[in-house]
Amino acid sequence: MALKTVIADKIRKLLVKGCDRWIVKFDPETGKFLEANGGWTVTNQDNIFLLAYLYLNDFEENPYYQDPKALELIKAGGNALRAAQREDGQVLFVKVDGSEWGYIYMPWSMFHWLQTFDLMTGHLDQDTLVSWKEGLTLAYDGINRGLQSLHIHNIPVWDSTAIYRAGVLFDREDYKEIADKMIRKTVETQHPDGFWPEHLGPTLSYNGVYIYALGVYKFYGGSVKVDSALQRSFAMQKASVYPDGSLVETADGRVKYDGSVRTSDLIGYLELEGGLEYVNFMLDQAVKSDQVLGSQAVNLLRYVEQLPETECSEDAPLTDSSELKLCHGNIQVLRKAGWQVNLSSYTAPITDSRWGMDRQSFVSVWHKGKGLLIGGGNNKYNPQWGTFCIQKGDQTLYVPDKGEKDPDNDRIKLHYEDICCQVKILKVSENETVLEFGYESTGKADNVQIGLPLRFSCDTKENDYSIKQSNSGSSVCFKGYEISFTNSFYSLKWPVEPFNPYEPQGKSPDKYWAAVLNIDITREKGCIVRIRKSDNA
Repeated sequence: MALKTVIADKIRKLLVKGCDRWIVKFDPETGKFLEANGGWTVTNQDNIFLLAYLYLNDFEENPYYQDPKALELIKAGGNALRAAQREDGQVLFVKVDGSEWGYIYMPWSMFHWLQTFDLMTGHLDQDTLVSWKEGLTLAYDGINRGLQSLHIHNIPVWDSTAIYRAGVLFDREDYKEIADKMIRKTVETQHPDGFWPEHLGPTLSYNGVYIYALGVYKFYGGSVKVDSALQRSFAMQKASVYPDGSLVETADGRVKYDGSVRTSDLIGYLELEGGLEYVNFMLDQAVKSDQVLGSQAVNLLRYVEQLPETECSEDAPLTDSSELKLCHGNIQVLRKAGWQVNLSSYTAPITDSRWGMDRQSFVSVWHKGKGLLIGGGNNKYNPQWGTFCIQKGDQTLYVPDKGEKDPDNDRIKLHYEDICCQVKILKVSENETVLEFGYESTGKADNVQIGLPLRFSCDTKENDYSIKQSNSGSSVCFKGYEISFTNSFYSLKWPVEPFNPYEPQGKSPDKYWAAVLNIDITREKGCIVRIRKSDNA
């Protein structure tokens, strides 16, 4: 069977499951798709595009095909979007927790509403179509005004793709013209490593927005060539996933590790060498983790359906390799015997923006038994979270001035003024991973600590951590693993709640919490950390 057929079948099944989960949350009085807690955010209405595709396409195990109830929900869901608009076409960005973040031309919702309008033109009454087109025109006129500055950032880039599509459907040359200008500049401003800098460094999670935008733009006929940019991004994304498909957080300057399989960017890889194999692998990981697909994946499916029949490549995707030693840009990956160690030497200065974390954490350790053990992403306002925290008089240094990769020696160097710190992978074997931390300095530091965010379980039934001390040193045990070291002075703080920019007060869900292990080191005595698994890990 052709690989595109295999992939299309997987996507269809995951789309139906996604619709099954959302449709039970529909409120007929308001036309809104609600959360389990009764909360609502405007992006919940994106489900009308998913439902519209299922309503119009007949395939096995699709209960929504030509279902009159589905048609009612599509119409009501779109009408709810129209009712949520102000006179200028903006909607209030309210989150499911009730917090309000101002009025916005919500980029995802406007596009999925637009796509639904296109699909359902022959199936909805004229009054509804007229009302929807008025609302969409208001939105895209506003988006058009906002794009004139040609500012490259994840939302404006996505808006560029969306307004191109609106230009095609509404015969608006001005829409297509600004879209092409923005996409051309997006390609030009991409970092050579394959990302678009935000706060002067990569954020792999939001990099997916740019990739998704370029992939959708290409699929719907955009004239600007984007293949070279997609190829560079593909190389970086392949170096930024764990073996279970979850996104590596080590080089991300904004978003923390959440263990989910990201699929929105897959549309950008479909026509690249090895792209279909990678997409197939990632879909398999989504199935294994009981994830489903939503409206964004409808574009992926429509693209796959139009691809020529091809057989599977003989080259397995990097994510499917049991052993891997890779350096891409300033990302270093060592995967062996069920372990994966990631080192990042991307650095950036501290920003006042709530959306840019302090780029302070440069190491993560993952194991097939329990997933992420050390790491979790960057933090803000917490020096002890950093891989190194240095006290020099009244100065606390925890964000380096410069980073250096050294893949030949499996290490990175991080410079904090006149202090050069390093992290080195000494060993990765079946039973343990061994890391070495140390520093050199021409000056004097009052105190130097390493910081390891440990991924304790927040479930009290599973959180069986313990601290052991012996003549040979100390160890922290959790999840069936032992973190051991010989240094005398250390502290362990649990739980440490990292800053969350997506919540008004910065509070984090417990899935982001960590136990921070800080260990004192000296110029003469660094620290060797052993991460061992027990027999039942």
